[in-house]
Amino acid sequence: MLERITLLDQGTSTLRVSRRKEERAIARETRTGEQMHPRRRVPKFLHALQEMTAERSLPAALAEYLSVAHLPILIKGETSGWNSTGKGSLLIGDHRNGLEYFFLLAALGQVGRNDLKVIGKPYALSVRLAEVLDLHQEGYILPVIPRTLASNRLNIFNRDIWMRLFNANKLSTQKEAKAINATAMQQAASCLAQGSAVGVFPTGGVKSATTSAWYRGVGVIIQLLPEEARERVVIIPFQFEQFTRFQVVRTLWLSSKGWAVKPRPLTLNVGRPITVADFLTSETAGSTDPQVITERLRLRYVQDFPHSTRFSGDALVD
Repeated sequence: MLERITLLDQGTSTLRVSRRKEERAIARETRTGEQMHPRRRVPKFLHALQEMTAERSLPAALAEYLSVAHLPILIKGETSGWNSTGKGSLLIGDHRNGLEYFFLLAALGQVGRNDLKVIGKPYALSVRLAEVLDLHQEGYILPVIPRTLASNRLNIFNRDIWMRLFNANKLSTQKEAKAINATAMQQAASCLAQGSAVGVFPTGGVKSATTSAWYRGVGVIIQLLPEEARERVVIIPFQFEQFTRFQVVRTLWLSSKGWAVKPRPLTLNVGRPITVADFLTSETAGSTDPQVITERLRLRYVQDFPHSTRFSGDALVD
């Protein structure tokens, strides 16, 4: 009798597992599973944002989500050179607060652009969260791997040590990283030539762009840009005014709970726009050396945002 009960229980359990597998297969084919539930888990206060991305692009959803949460993007400066799809725009900015990746996407979404690619580390928390939120899998990141994250690097005790430890099985060798980075630079130049927007945080980390060294990658992108496209592509320096991650998360959480919150606009200051062709003529005397380009861009950026100009150390990072 006990054997029969045991066999019956085993058969019932197998049937349940089989039914669950069948239901998941049907959900994948009809995509009803994704429509009814988030594809991957996110913090509860971001559920509304993830639902928005099911119907619209991530930049547009972010712009709407922040506006509803009383954190709208307030743009100060000239926008005519980059406020519509089809205008090649190289956005070079500050990453001192750690959330600029999301807010840059939102700013582009606010002006009606969804064609943004951002140069960044694929292992960064903000990038991974954006991938989870992006239900359409558009892919807004052009991945670059700094030497500090090479799997065969001897000295691993650097600023990226925690990122290295949490992604130990995903790291690339120095040779692989070099190829990945070269591809990202070429793709960025190609996107710009085709009229898309590309965002770059030249310090390579959560640092102030006016007080920290710049990586030469932004110079490489301009060097790779086809000559015929340089008249059309506009360089846009930008900087978000100071905010804290705690303030932003707190406001989003309170808003998600239905609490009345005081509006806190996130101000995006835009510097002097200039076409790549005019920049090369007036700032570098026609030189297309990446180091020269990067240094001239850095100096121009400091002039546009002079409120924090104390600088120590080398101006460039190789």
